[in-house]
Amino acid sequence: MTDAITNSFLKIRENYSLPNATTRDIFCEFSAILQGLFTNLKAIGMIAPGSELLNDRYFDAMFANIQTDWRLAEFLTKHPCYVEPTAVKLSDEFSMQYVSLPSILHVLLSNDDILGEILEYISKPPHPTILTDFKDGCGIQFPILSDRCDISIPLILYTDEFEVCNPIGSARTKHKLAAVYFTLACLPPSLRSRRRYIFLNALIPDRARKSLGYDKVFSNLIEDLRNLYSNPIKLSNGSLVCAKVVAFCGDSLSGHALGGLQGSFSSGYICRFCYCSYGDVSNIFLEIQCLLRRVRTIESLYEDLDAAEQGRDSRGVKSRSVLYNTGYNDICLSTLLLPDCLRDFLKGVVPKVICVTLRTMKADKILTLPKINELISTFTYQLKDSGLNPYDMEITNANLSEAKLKDTASQKWCLLVHLPFILRDVQIPDTNQAWQLLIKCREIGEIILSDSIPKSKIPYLSCLIDEHHQLFRLLAPVAMTPKFHFLIHYPRLITLFGPPVRYWTMRFEAKHQYFKDLARNTPKTRCNFSTLLELCTLE
Repeated sequence: MTDAITNSFLKIRENYSLPNATTRDIFCEFSAILQGLFTNLKAIGMIAPGSELLNDRYFDAMFANIQTDWRLAEFLTKHPCYVEPTAVKLSDEFSMQYVSLPSILHVLLSNDDILGEILEYISKPPHPTILTDFKDGCGIQFPILSDRCDISIPLILYTDEFEVCNPIGSARTKHKLAAVYFTLACLPPSLRSRRRYIFLNALIPDRARKSLGYDKVFSNLIEDLRNLYSNPIKLSNGSLVCAKVVAFCGDSLSGHALGGLQGSFSSGYICRFCYCSYGDVSNIFLEIQCLLRRVRTIESLYEDLDAAEQGRDSRGVKSRSVLYNTGYNDICLSTLLLPDCLRDFLKGVVPKVICVTLRTMKADKILTLPKINELISTFTYQLKDSGLNPYDMEITNANLSEAKLKDTASQKWCLLVHLPFILRDVQIPDTNQAWQLLIKCREIGEIILSDSIPKSKIPYLSCLIDEHHQLFRLLAPVAMTPKFHFLIHYPRLITLFGPPVRYWTMRFEAKHQYFKDLARNTPKTRCNFSTLLELCTLE
C-alpha cells in the first residue's frame, strides 16, 4: 500500500506539474479523510479485533515515503524504472545535466510490453504501395539485425533551445536551455507521438553550447552512441540489443551546426541536402537540377576544411561535424539531418503564400482588407475554442507587405485549409494566379502533412512543388526564402523515410512544455537543474 500511494503521488505530481509541497498537501487531506473514515468504522465495530487497521501508526507508515523530499528521493533511487541524472562539469563556468542513454534503453527494453510492441511492429512487412512510417521507406530496413546482437534499435534524436522563464528585458536569454531528446523509430507511431515516449537525454545551458561548441557539450552523448553501436546491451532475458541513430531532428540552424555547415541562410551554400547557393533559391525548383551532398569521406571533409581556412570555396563546410565521432561506418549528413515540415512549410512557406495571395487579390480589387478580416472572423470553424482556429487573427497592411503572420503554425495551416471556403462567395476567376497558388500550396500541405502517402503521389508532389514555386516567383520573387528550396527535397526524403509528420519537431516541442510548467510552478528559490530533472517513473 505504501508503494502504491507513493506511485500515485508521483503520477499526480508529474501529470499536473505540481510542486512537492502542493502535492503533499493534497495527500495530507486524503490521509485525514481516510483516518476519519476508519475511526468511525472502529467506533461501530466494523473492523475486526487484532486488525492492523486498529494501529494508530498504520496511516503514518502508509504515507511515510511522501512525508519529506529526502524520503521521496530515496524511494525514487531504489525504483527499478528510475534513471538518475548526473551533473557533468563542462568548464569552470558551465555544467550540464545528463541522463545515461544506455540506462534509459535498458529500463525501457526490459519492459516486456514495450519490447513486445517493438518486435511486433518491426516484424510487419512494409506496405508495398503506401508510406506510413520509417519502415515503409527505403532509407531504413526493418527489422534491423546485426551480427553483434539480436536486434538493433533505431534512434531519433532532437535538439533545440527553449526558455524556461522567458523574462522580459536584456537578460531574456539568461535561462535559455538547450535540450536533447530521443525516441525510438521502431515504436508504433501511436506510441511514438506520446510525450511519455520522448525521453530526455541532456539539459545544457545555451550559453555553454555557444561558448564551448557541440564537440564539448555532446561528448557524453557521442560516447554513449559509440558504445551502443559497438557494445550491445544485455537484457534480463539474455537478449543482446544495440542501437544506432538514424535521424537527427531539429530546425535548420541546429542541423547546420551539427553538420559543421555554415549558420547563415542569406548567402553562400544554404542547404544541407545539396550544394545549392542562396542565389539559386529563385531559380532551381526540381531536385534533379541539384548536386546532392553524398556520403562524405574524411579526405573530402579535410579538403573542404582546408579550403575554408585558406578562404577558398568550402561548399558551406565550416568545421568537422561532431556526428563523425559516433563510429558509424558511413555517414550521410544530408539524410541523417532530416527536414522539419513544421518550420519549413507551416512557418516558412504557408504564411508567405497566404499573404501574397491576399495581397494580390487586394491589388486586383477582388477583396479589401476590412472584408478579408470580416470573412476570417465570422467564418464558422469546425473545432471551436480549440486554440487552432484563426478567427482572432487580424491581417494588416504590414502583414501583407512583409509576407509575415505572427500566429501559431497550427493557426496558419487552419487558415490555409479554410481559405477556399472562407472566400467561397467572392467572385474569383479560376485563372487567377494568386488563387491557383493558394490551391497548389494547400494540396502540397495535404500530401506532406498526411499520415499515409501513396508512393504514386511522389512524382506528382515533385511536379506540384515545381509549379507552385514557379507561380510564387512570378507573383513575389523577392519573398522566396531558403525554406522554399528545402521543400524540393521532400519527395526523395519521403521515399526514404516516410511521411514528414513522423519526424517533424511538433511532438518534441511539446516536451518543452513539461519543463516550462515545472519552472512556472516551482518556487524561484528551488528552480534549478535538479528540480527540472526529477523524472517520473515508468508504468
